[in-house]
Amino acid sequence: MASVGSRGTPIKNVQAKPPTRVHTLSDGTTRVEKLCPIPINIKMVDADGNVVTVPLANGHQRRNDPNVVAYGNYISAEKLKAGFIPFHECPILTGRVTPVEGDVACREIPKGQSCKHVKAIIKSRRNAKKTKNDKYAARLSSSDEALKKAVQEQTEWMKSMSARLPAAPASQSPFKAKKGDE
Repeated sequence: MASVGSRGTPIKNVQAKPPTRVHTLSDGTTRVEKLCPIPINIKMVDADGNVVTVPLANGHQRRNDPNVVAYGNYISAEKLKAGFIPFHECPILTGRVTPVEGDVACREIPKGQSCKHVKAIIKSRRNAKKTKNDKYAARLSSSDEALKKAVQEQTEWMKSMSARLPAAPASQSPFKAKKGDE
């Protein structure tokens, strides 16, 4: 059910799915990205080096509403504490990153792009995440081999134990013998 404005026209179709964008990656696979339907948002770089859209409102509201501004400020502060970095700002200029000797803050950043410092942070965070994932995958595959070895040893032990047991006489068997086996 859509909300109705003062003139009786629907404000937003609540049942509509969010808009999507399809990306084709270098290996030929496609990825469908759900776009943020809330117009009050900001692009940030998360702890893994992904560029994400962070909504600064919890619904479709007017931008100048004081509650929306307070909520947006709160969300921004929480994300910055969590290690997110604004995509469109130079982290050296804003003081979020200490510059390396001889490194100068970027004064002008083209609209819709990030500066070289943000790109370097994205690259280093993605490399760190890849290293972490590779270590996890190696540990997982080695534990898989260890599990296979343990199962194989247990199976061999059970076979050797069953070979040592004496065969039970047919009279003591809990199963009824078929006609002709008697």
